[in-house]
Amino acid sequence: MLCFHGPLLYEAKIQKTKTKDRVTKYLVHYAGWNSKWDEWVAESRVLKHNEDGLKKQKDLKQQHSTSRKGKRKETKEEKKEENTAPPSKRRKGRASNNNDTEPTYVQKIEVKINMPQDLRRFLLDDCDFVTRQKQLVPLPKPAELTVRGVTDRYYKHCEEHPEQYKNAGAIAEVCSGINEYFNVMLGSQLLYKFERTQYSDLLKEYPQKLSCDIYGCEHLLRLFVKLSNVLTYSCLDQASMEFVIIHIHEFLDYLTKNADDLVSAEYENSTPDYHRRSEV
Repeated sequence: MLCFHGPLLYEAKIQKTKTKDRVTKYLVHYAGWNSKWDEWVAESRVLKHNEDGLKKQKDLKQQHSTSRKGKRKETKEEKKEENTAPPSKRRKGRASNNNDTEPTYVQKIEVKINMPQDLRRFLLDDCDFVTRQKQLVPLPKPAELTVRGVTDRYYKHCEEHPEQYKNAGAIAEVCSGINEYFNVMLGSQLLYKFERTQYSDLLKEYPQKLSCDIYGCEHLLRLFVKLSNVLTYSCLDQASMEFVIIHIHEFLDYLTKNADDLVSAEYENSTPDYHRRSEV
């Protein structure tokens, strides 16, 4: 087979496979490489060793080579410009720990997630309930309405319609990724200030539970507003990123069609004690 390692495709052999939470991963050995480079990779990094795969490998190699030549040319022109500029205008050498520069291994890819108009309506109502009316989403959600419950329902829906959703392994991986991003981003990026006290209370009451097993669609929709910026700095290459975005849009379409069942119609009034603690 062929496997992505960085921006390029390399010939590799699958040594082992494992499946967890319906996500399949492969232990691969790259042909001609030392075994220390053997690694577990997701299904999205693997391509068949056929005519299409080899063409993709050749195209990526050519693009990468062209890109590197362009960068070298730019660097030479910059140095030439510096050497011909007056001393007062020459740029000082950048220290290796300069925080204003991006590490060379970070690859910025423009990512755009289009939120369906019907879901935006729920986001606007949600903002009004929490920030103006000082109401809260009743939590924890019933298991089938949690973030994990919703992604499980979506995966089951895809399994029931194989003619429309053909790559079950990739769908399971995307669902798993949604849960993981939600767990990581909720506390720092997805809560309004008024909800932070509720969040702290839930952490104390359910210390063994993940956020995706407590919160539901109301907060999940907020994730997709923020996700574009986060994925911009992902280690995925352009082709893999496009693949992921397609699946995210399919998931959002599913949420749109089922939003009335998945998004809470009622928020609860917060108590005077909660108001007092949230203002501290």
